Amino acid sequence: MSGNYLELFWELLEVKNLEQLRSSVPDDFDWTVLHPTLKTTVLLEALIPFPDDPMKEAHCLNLIEWLVKAGANYSQKSGASTLAYSMWKTDDPSTELSVRYKGHSALSFVAAWREEFKGKDNLWECEERFLVKVVDAISRASSQRQSTRRRVIVDEGILENWEEFLHATESHDLTIEAADGCVTAHGQMLKQASPVVQAMLGSPMKERQAQQIQLRDTSSSAVRLVLETLYTCSSQSDPDYKTALSALDLAHRWQMEVVVAILSDLVAELITAESFAAIAEHAALKGLDTLKKACQSFGSQNAAIQAQIKKDQFPKAVLDLFSGSATPAGNPQSSRGKELKKEEAIAMAHSDQLKGMMLFQFNPHWECFKPQNAEGCGRQAMALVTELLQRHNVDLANVVELPESYKPPKGWSMNCRPGGGGDTTCIIWRSNKWEVIGPSTECWFGRGRSCNVMTFEHVATKFKVSLAGAHFPHGAGTSWYSEFLGILGMNLHKSKNVTEKVIILADSNAGLHQKSDFSILTETGVLLPHVKAPQMWYSYRTCCNNIGYHGFFDRIIANFGSKLELVKDEVYEKQSNGYKSTPAFARVNLPKSGTWGEYHQPILGYLSLAFASFWWPKSI
Repeated sequence: MSGNYLELFWELLEVKNLEQLRSSVPDDFDWTVLHPTLKTTVLLEALIPFPDDPMKEAHCLNLIEWLVKAGANYSQKSGASTLAYSMWKTDDPSTELSVRYKGHSALSFVAAWREEFKGKDNLWECEERFLVKVVDAISRASSQRQSTRRRVIVDEGILENWEEFLHATESHDLTIEAADGCVTAHGQMLKQASPVVQAMLGSPMKERQAQQIQLRDTSSSAVRLVLETLYTCSSQSDPDYKTALSALDLAHRWQMEVVVAILSDLVAELITAESFAAIAEHAALKGLDTLKKACQSFGSQNAAIQAQIKKDQFPKAVLDLFSGSATPAGNPQSSRGKELKKEEAIAMAHSDQLKGMMLFQFNPHWECFKPQNAEGCGRQAMALVTELLQRHNVDLANVVELPESYKPPKGWSMNCRPGGGGDTTCIIWRSNKWEVIGPSTECWFGRGRSCNVMTFEHVATKFKVSLAGAHFPHGAGTSWYSEFLGILGMNLHKSKNVTEKVIILADSNAGLHQKSDFSILTETGVLLPHVKAPQMWYSYRTCCNNIGYHGFFDRIIANFGSKLELVKDEVYEKQSNGYKSTPAFARVNLPKSGTWGEYHQPILGYLSLAFASFWWPKSI
C-alpha cells in the first residue's frame, strides 16, 4: 500500500470525509491496516470522537456503515497502544471517563464504553444511544455485505433435475463451436444469464440466424465447465487451473456475474506456486476482488513467491497487487483542479460554451514502444500525441497501445485500461473542461484487445457524454467481433441512466465496406431513435504502414450532434506526404522480424453541436 495514500486516507478518515473516501480508496485497499500512531483499527478510528450533534452523528453512522460494506472488519483488534480515549462533561473534570485502545475491536470498544456509562444517572444518555446506533449500523452493513452472495440449501433431487436438463441434448437449440469440438446448450438459458449472449442472439448478427456461437480460443472442457456452473452451481469433474481460468475468462467476457463469482471461488482453491502467476494476473486485470484477495493472501505467505516479487519476476499487474503502486483500473483519479483552480476551469469552459468537441483517435501500434524502438519511434510517437492534443485543443481522445508511462501535457488527464495480451486503450481528456463523473467500467475482452468506457460532464454547461475507447479484434464477420460489440454495448448501457449521448473512438480493424459507422452504432445498441447520427467523411485511410494504407480502420463515431468533420493537421500532413506515407520516425519493423510495423495514421474530427450557440439547459 502506498505510504502517500495511507497518509491521505487517515486524514480523510479523521475529518469523516465520506465522499472523498468513496472516490479514492483503491479496490485492493488493506482494511487491516492500523493507525500509524494510535494503532487503532479503521472502524475504531471512524468511531472517535463521539459526535456531539445529530448531523455529525448521522454522518458518522453513514461512514461506519460504508466502511463495513467496503471491507473493514468490526472484529479486528487494535495494536499495542499506550493511549486512551477520554471524555468529560464541560467544566467538570470529576466526570472524566477513559477507555484504552489496546486490544479493542470496534465492537469491544463500544461494549467497554457502555460498561463505563452504567450507574452514571443518565449523564451520558446521548452517548449511549449513539453507541446502540453504531452496533445497529455495523449489523446492518455486515448483513448487506454478506447478502451479495447469499447461499441457500437446495434439495439434491433438484440438482439432479438440473443435471438431467443440462444433458438433455435433444432439447438443446444452441451450438457453441469451441476450439476442439462443439458443445450444445439451451439458448434461452444462456441469454437469461448473459447480456452479451442476449445481444448476440437477439440482434441481426449471424449468430441469431444460425443459433451458433464460435469460440475458437476456448476449449470445449472450459465451455462445459461454464455450463455446468450455470445449470448446477457445481462441476462434474476436477478441472485443472488452466481449464478453470479459461472458463472464468469466458464467463467474465459474457458478463455472467453469478458464474464469475462461483468460478472465482473454484479458481481460488487451485492457487499453487505453479498456478499463482497466471491466476493473479487474471484476477488483477479483470478486477476480481475476491480472487485478488486470495492471491494476495497466498502470495504473502509463500516464501518462493515473495522472493520472486522482490526480484520483479511477475507481470506488472501481479506486482501491483502487493505494492499498491498502481491506480486501479476503473478508478481514475479526478484531476480537475490539479492544473487549474476550479474557478479558472469554469471560466475557460464558459469561453466557448461547448459549440463543438475536438476528438482524436490514434494507434501508433505496439512495436513502436518496444525497447529497440522506444528511443526513436516510441519517444516521437508520444511527442506527436502531445503536439496534436495541444495544437487542436482536443477535448477527448483514445490512443491504442500507448504505454502508461506517457505523461499527458498540462491540462489533460489520462486513464488506461488493459485488455488481453498486454493491449491497452488510453482515454485522454481536457481536464479543465471535462470532469469524470463515471469512472471506466469493467469493459474487458481477453483475446488481445481492450476497451475503456468513461462518462464525462462539461464543467460549465453540465453537458454529459459517454466515451468508448476501443481496439476491436480482426474479423468483422466473426462471432468474436460480434461478441466484442456486445461487450462494448453492454458497458455503454451502464451509463444510459446518466446520458444516452455516446462517442466511440476506435481502431475498428475493419474497412468501411465490412463494418460501417452506422453498423457499429446499431450493433452496440446506442443508435438513438428519431435522431440522425452525423457521419464522418474519411478522406484518407489510416491502416497501415505494412499494407500501404488501404483500410479505413480508425473511426470517430457519435450518435448525436449536427455535423462530424475530419480535421487535418498541417504539420503532420507534411511529415506524412498528405497522410499517404509513414513518417520517418515510425518506419520500424516488428521485433525479431523483417516485416514492416503496422503504424496507423492519426485521425482528428470536430463534432459540431449547433444548438449550443443559442440555448443550453442547466442540467442534461
